Amino acid sequence: MDVAGDNWRLALTDAKVPDSGIYCCHVSTHPPMLKRFKLIVHPPEIRMSKEAFLESGETLSLKCAVVYLHPGSVEPALRWYKGNTTTPLDEQRGGVLIETDHLTLTSHLQVARLKTEDAGNYTCVLEAPLQMKAMARVHVLQGMLFHHLVITLGLALLLVLNHYPTNLNRLLYLLFYYCTKY
Repeated sequence: MDVAGDNWRLALTDAKVPDSGIYCCHVSTHPPMLKRFKLIVHPPEIRMSKEAFLESGETLSLKCAVVYLHPGSVEPALRWYKGNTTTPLDEQRGGVLIETDHLTLTSHLQVARLKTEDAGNYTCVLEAPLQMKAMARVHVLQGMLFHHLVITLGLALLLVLNHYPTNLNRLLYLLFYYCTKY
């Protein structure tokens, strides 16, 4: 924390979660002046979808984003893993594309031509400057099994929506009808 000279500015560099709170500036004038500021510092986290259902032969696409990470002197290192292995995913099989943007702290994973053995847990790991990770469960289903799952979930949704008739529900019903018809 630094109170800079005569300009009445308070500077917090490298703010941490415990620095969150109400800050007051009190000027001893007549009448006195008081200004309050609320500072909220979020802890860094990784955001990613938790689950994906795909058909064999399709391409898996996952996005991992690190948010609230204060820029520092160490360039962030993001890696992808499958299951409990310590070998990075792009070294495990062909057809894997990983694009990482160090400026926006996002990483995109694509796995082409999915097979049933590609199902499992996919983990995005921030290895530097902190140790954090997020995991997505990927299900790879065979052709008609996937279609059956979509229809089952759609019918369950329709049963719920049937109790709350609105224009949106009618639109969803029509959308489901035409998507499953073809």
